[in-house]
Amino acid sequence: ALANRPRILLMDEPYGALDSQTRCKMQSYLLQIWRQVDVTILFVTHDLDEATLLADRILVLGTNPSRIQEIIEVPVPRPRSP
Repeated sequence: ALANRPRILLMDEPYGALDSQTRCKMQSYLLQIWRQVDVTILFVTHDLDEATLLADRILVLGTNPSRIQEIIEVPVPRPRSP
């Protein structure tokens, strides 16, 4: 996904089917990639802990049709730990 040097990387629940240990490792890898590559990542998740760990900004969506209900700036400074 990064071979073409995109400006935005879209990820729709990429870790949803993983076990907890593998999920934590993949989150760590994603943060490493994000620090090394100048790319914006749009990450869809239903896991609040995952969103808080990975995001600078969380968009809460409403129901049909999906609309942004709230934008939350994550107040926890980086680097963060699980």
